[in-house]
Amino acid sequence: MKSLLSDATINHTTLNNLQTYSTSSMPLDPPPLDPSNILIDCEEYVGIELEVENIHEPLSISNYWRIDSDGSLRNYGVEFISTPMKAKHILPAMQHLTSKLYLHNKPTFTSRCSIHVHLNVQDLTWHQIYCLVLLYSIFEKHFFNVAGTKREENIFCVPLYKSTQLNCLTKLKASLTDWSKYTAFNLGPIYGSNHSGCLGTIEFRHLYGTLDSNIIMHWVNSIVKLKAACKKEKLNNLVNRILTMNSTSEYLHLYKTIFQEEAQVLQMSKLDFESCIINTKLALLVGQESTISATPGCHYYKLIETPNLTSSFISTWALHHAQTSSPLASITF
Repeated sequence: MKSLLSDATINHTTLNNLQTYSTSSMPLDPPPLDPSNILIDCEEYVGIELEVENIHEPLSISNYWRIDSDGSLRNYGVEFISTPMKAKHILPAMQHLTSKLYLHNKPTFTSRCSIHVHLNVQDLTWHQIYCLVLLYSIFEKHFFNVAGTKREENIFCVPLYKSTQLNCLTKLKASLTDWSKYTAFNLGPIYGSNHSGCLGTIEFRHLYGTLDSNIIMHWVNSIVKLKAACKKEKLNNLVNRILTMNSTSEYLHLYKTIFQEEAQVLQMSKLDFESCIINTKLALLVGQESTISATPGCHYYKLIETPNLTSSFISTWALHHAQTSSPLASITF
């Protein structure tokens, strides 16, 4: 399926016009980064929401970002919301934001600050979205190991295994309108919910606040690897594989196959592996009568196929974040 997204909708002037400021008040420059050496897919579209505090002085920023308020922040906290961008543009976008932030401010990142990454899923079928959710569920501990276990206890970043949302796994599409915004893995923006606007994305809320482009790109790389893996899976095969998975070695093999150099094998405990699999198995075995039908010759289940999402990530993201009285009124699916 050809993507509905186009480079033409993104302002690239920053690439050639980044302003240079004194580094006396800025972090030391890290070694040059090459996104192509980090990212599995530089062309994947994402959106980034970055929270930061201690922004006393007003700043003007015109490329890549817009500024918004956030009631969860304190001490002159603000949120920066990016345009939809290809993953390869994260680096210049972060360089531009960092230069602007340190021009007249000393930004700080407290425990209240975080980074939310929106992954475009409008090029996926519903079978693939189900696969992505299943893979996330069994590897949720990976994302919290990368983001830090403190985020695991944050009420604005609740793990699936600590919420009731996992019980909706077999009724996924029907549950989206009431999906909690404050789960670490927020499916509400796919179609829009009671708590989230309609963006055609899945929101990953785990990562702590930072301006480190290297950390952010590796984080996005884990997310993009998960999406790449869901495209290769057959839903019924994945369901059966999860339900019959009974050894750590099986889990590790799948984990390392999907995440490759991003895998946190040494940081993950045996309990991390087992708990994710057990919780997902239980969720698959609950509520099986609604969206699941029996498959002849199969001991488990077949989830019903639904069409691709077709609305534009860029237009829905822009509409949602535009300051209009009814930004979603014209969106149809």
